[in-house]
Amino acid sequence: MPRYLLHGKLVALPIAWSGLVEAAGAAHVDILFVFGGYRDPVALPSLIEPGWIEAPLDKGPHAMAARLWRQATTDGVRHLIRFSGEDDHAEYVIAADASRVDVVWTRPEVEVGHLVHLALGPVLGLILRLEGQVALHATAVAMGDRAVAIAGRSGSGKSTLVANLIRQGGTLLGDDMSVIDVDTDTPSVRAGQGGLKLWPQSLEQLGEAAHVWPTIFDSAKRHVQIERVVLTAPVPLDAILLLGPFSPEIDDPALERLSPQEAFLPLSAQLYLPFAPLQPVSRAILFQRQCRVVSQVPVLRILRPLGLDALPGLCRTIIEAIFSHTRHAVSNS
Repeated sequence: MPRYLLHGKLVALPIAWSGLVEAAGAAHVDILFVFGGYRDPVALPSLIEPGWIEAPLDKGPHAMAARLWRQATTDGVRHLIRFSGEDDHAEYVIAADASRVDVVWTRPEVEVGHLVHLALGPVLGLILRLEGQVALHATAVAMGDRAVAIAGRSGSGKSTLVANLIRQGGTLLGDDMSVIDVDTDTPSVRAGQGGLKLWPQSLEQLGEAAHVWPTIFDSAKRHVQIERVVLTAPVPLDAILLLGPFSPEIDDPALERLSPQEAFLPLSAQLYLPFAPLQPVSRAILFQRQCRVVSQVPVLRILRPLGLDALPGLCRTIIEAIFSHTRHAVSNS
């Protein structure tokens, strides 16, 4: 079974998947995904097993077509997350120790790629959150031996901005989720998924045809494979950039640095799967790690003009202010 390294976890999948850091010689795995196959909807675990209690989901900025259940067992708490598409469902049952995830689906001809995207995105993100990891709804890109994480709500343009940075010499670390390791001397990020999720209009702006790339589960977004040099070691994180809305009142892009106190709540809003309830211990661990993030990593708000034609200028601002270590484009608030 293929094994991969994602966000510091050794993950085993039932199929080979491109764009990931391979760990063929690993003696163990942290998380084993088992694809159980097609099930009739009325036979899904959430409907036939006793003890599942639905956890209310916060319909916040990162809400998705998903439902979450918890089940207390003698080994701890299991979690079940169900994703609802237009005419199908996929369910992921996470073991109490998160070492195994069992997957079933309700459409015989389901795209396996959709199941993998959900496994390596929201499901892995849920596992990391339950551990108290600082997993941001962010796309990370490296230039040389430094990295930035660009955070923002769905549709804000994270992946489009990173695609432009890659064209100017950046290396994709991972799309849509960035896990910040603050348990070492230097906060860092590790490699995640190796593709970008882009809207058709973003691909058009990049001069690419949308129809040649597969769609994402229950979305018009396309999964675009990016050729990259896979970085197996943690990459020091130079900054977290918060991507806000376009503003017609801004002529030139700029970066505004936030104090740790100012950064904490906006960063909390960008946590991956913030709706998932945490045990008190995990909540305390996450709070402590998040405090270390805002105290050790500069958090900057991106101020950007209206329109995709402003992207090249915004990329230059980021490269000059962050990666070249010149700070004249960064204004302290």
